[in-house]
Formats: sequence, structure tokens, C-alpha cells
Amino acid sequence: MDKKNLTVEQANELIEQYVSKLESEALPLKESMELYTKICELIEFSMTELNGYQGKITEVNERLAQLGAENWKDAAELEGADFYEE
Repeated sequence: MDKKNLTVEQANELIEQYVSKLESEALPLKESMELYTKICELIEFSMTELNGYQGKITEVNERLAQLGAENWKDAAELEGADFYEE
């Protein structure tokens, strides 16, 4: 299975197809195990991809939080306001 151009959405569709096939057909054990293996590989791929995005989202959120805190502090200093210091 070529995962180079596979998206998480495509992997999810394949998982659903394979699970449906397992549930609806009386498959030989060997074919059932092959489908199960493919499902596990797709789940692993999806989890790896999603974990990568989670790390990126966390990084962006931290940068935004830092930027926001700096902007509030700068604005308070420029205005001479005392609301920033509590």
C-alpha cells in the first residue's frame, strides 16, 4: 500500500470499506487477516499524521499566545494604562 500520496481522509475511507467487507462477507481466514493488517496499518498512518498536526497546532497556539501577551503588554505600556499589571 502506497501511503506517500494518501491523505487521512482517504485512509479513513479505506478503513470503512475494509471494515464493511469484514462485517458483511464470509471471508477466508487468510483474507480476513490481510484486511485486518491493512486496517491496522491505515490506523497507524492516520494516528501518525494526526499527531504531527497536533504538534503543529500546539506550536502555532503557543506562538499566538506569546504574540498576544506581548501585544497586550506593548499596548498597556504605550497607553500608560495600569490594567495590564494586576
